[in-house]
Amino acid sequence: MTAVMLFGDKLVDVACKNRLMLTASTDNLGNTYVLQHFMSCKYPLSIVVMELSVQLQKRGLELELGWIPRSQNEEADALTNKEFGGIGEEDS
Repeated sequence: MTAVMLFGDKLVDVACKNRLMLTASTDNLGNTYVLQHFMSCKYPLSIVVMELSVQLQKRGLELELGWIPRSQNEEADALTNKEFGGIGEEDS
């Protein structure tokens, strides 16, 4: 939601009536379900989902969140755990 609010206006031409599709990936299957259906019964997630849907609609954006296996998302997991050692290193 933060990325949509910070960068969404820069992606969309307000005079244009087209919609823009944003894509992202997660290793949390529950997140993909929440965004496909835009609903959750859990607080505060339900509030975040409602706000995200308003922000997307306001900007004419759509968000597609795809699922990837955890083994393919190791870099993101490392960042989440504040492990920054592998950033900037190239594979040999």
